[in-house]
Amino acid sequence: MGLDKGEKVPAWYVTERLQAMDYMKIKLDSLYGRMKLFKGTESKPHYRLAGDQLNMLDELIIAKEKGKFSKGYIHATKFIKAYDWFFTCHFYQDPVMPGSLGVESIIQAMQVFALQQDLGKDFQSPRFVQVPHHKTVWKYRGQILSTAKEMHLEVHIKSIDRKGNQLLMVADAFLWNDKIRIYQVTDLALGIEEAIEK
Repeated sequence: MGLDKGEKVPAWYVTERLQAMDYMKIKLDSLYGRMKLFKGTESKPHYRLAGDQLNMLDELIIAKEKGKFSKGYIHATKFIKAYDWFFTCHFYQDPVMPGSLGVESIIQAMQVFALQQDLGKDFQSPRFVQVPHHKTVWKYRGQILSTAKEMHLEVHIKSIDRKGNQLLMVADAFLWNDKIRIYQVTDLALGIEEAIEK
């Protein structure tokens, strides 16, 4: 039934009628995606997205200074295929996307925002990190099945602050199974810090 008792709730950018001039559209398999998002530089090798099977998104829109908190908004889509690797990696005879990969997809959308806005520009060699001792609340009311056509999600950036040696981004998010909202994630955090080479 999802979070909304079976009702189809559109994404925020749809209800707010954002126009093409209000956001940037990114396809991750484009030249921009391959060269700027998945490929680090020699001086910043860790400042990039994960690739191959860990890439959980296909396309995004990014709207700077939009969203519920006017700090930034992201909408992202993954087109589901019945042969996606994770369906056979779930529990025996239960071919669904593991819930943690939905949350990972949201984090990846936040990483795209950080890279596109170059939030790590003040670090010599930035990397994305989890934030220790941070509380996130996750409501889970459905699954992504192999019969789904798409998963899509939206992220509302709440804050972007420098805390000590780390840049901290905090956001609220929703995730949909086709047109039914199934996740609500509150206060999800992503950190950027200096990579320390051993």
